[in-house]
Formats: sequence, C-alpha cells, structure tokens
Amino acid sequence: MIAFAGQEQSTKSTSGPGYNVSLPSIKPFMWVEGHSKVKCGNVTLGVLAFGAYNVFGLIGSEKGGVAVVTEAPSRHVLATKDIPWNPMGRAVALKSMVEFIKKHRTSLAKSADVLVPEFKRLGYDSRIA
Repeated sequence: MIAFAGQEQSTKSTSGPGYNVSLPSIKPFMWVEGHSKVKCGNVTLGVLAFGAYNVFGLIGSEKGGVAVVTEAPSRHVLATKDIPWNPMGRAVALKSMVEFIKKHRTSLAKSADVLVPEFKRLGYDSRIA
C-alpha cells in the first residue's frame, strides 16, 4: 500500500452503509478495494479502486471510483473516474487500466501524455496539464 506525501495510511474503521469498513484507506482515498502497481521506466504508476473520497474529513461515498497515481519518484493523482456504489464496476475498471498501462509501459516511460486520450476514452477526469 502507499501513503501520499505527508499523509499516512490508515486502517481505522469508518462507518458507512454498504461498505466493508475494515478496508484500508490511502488518504484521500478511503476503503481501498484494490491496488496495483506497474513500473514504467523510472516511474511507478499505481491504480486504486476505492469506495469513498475524503475531503478534509467530509467523506463522499458518491465519489468512489478508480484513481491513477504516480507512486515513485513522487506521488501525484493523474486521473480519477467516479464509479459510486459499484464495487464490481470499480474492479473491472481497475483491471482494464492496469492492462492498458502494462501494454504501453515503454511509451509511458518516456511521457505520461499517452494516457490522456485513454483517460478521455474511458471517462476519466485527467489531472495531467
């Protein structure tokens, strides 16, 4: 599991209807259901499926979904996709994104720009400027 820069990983239970509250949190992502890492050159990308989003203590289960993050050398959110109240949908989206990243890891090692059209095609909100 990862913790974002300056943020700790938490396994504290949080109450919420319809969720396995014993799942870990990787702030700001809560109730992480799946987490995969793929090494692309000197950058490691992570794909997370999560049940809720924590915004300064306001927990939004309507913001559950999938996130693509850089894990090393620094941690940034590259894209998110809202898939609320649908753990199976999040699992499928996580697997699909991991397969895409593995397929394109050579070009991703040079530039993350190759992800932008894929994010758009799959309905992700890109965080790449």
